[in-house]
Amino acid sequence: MVSKKLKHYVSKGQRPNVSKSIRKLVKRNSLPSVEDTLKSYWKRYQVINNPQNKKEKELGKKYVKEQEVSVEAQRLVNRFGRCGLTWAEAVRAIKTDFKDNLLKKWTPILRDWNKKQENVNAFSV
Repeated sequence: MVSKKLKHYVSKGQRPNVSKSIRKLVKRNSLPSVEDTLKSYWKRYQVINNPQNKKEKELGKKYVKEQEVSVEAQRLVNRFGRCGLTWAEAVRAIKTDFKDNLLKKWTPILRDWNKKQENVNAFSV
């Protein structure tokens, strides 16, 4: 019996025949499973509450700071998001200590936006 010759490369398993950029893209686009999310949360919880060494103490402080930034950014976006404030702008203002400047900038914008909405609602009734 004569075997058929293959016309393309077949990997023997030593090296992947899929480019690294494709593998990274697939990882980035895939959603984490519930188990992965819970493991990640539990690991952070343990590092924050029961640090075993100096490195974990520093990491715990970093995690707490990230949570604080996230909560504060969510407050700002809830307050000013409907008139155009983005998540990235809120986070940048918090991390660079320009939150006061952000409030000074967006408070009048929100006030004007609310007035415009009242005028639109008054004419539509």
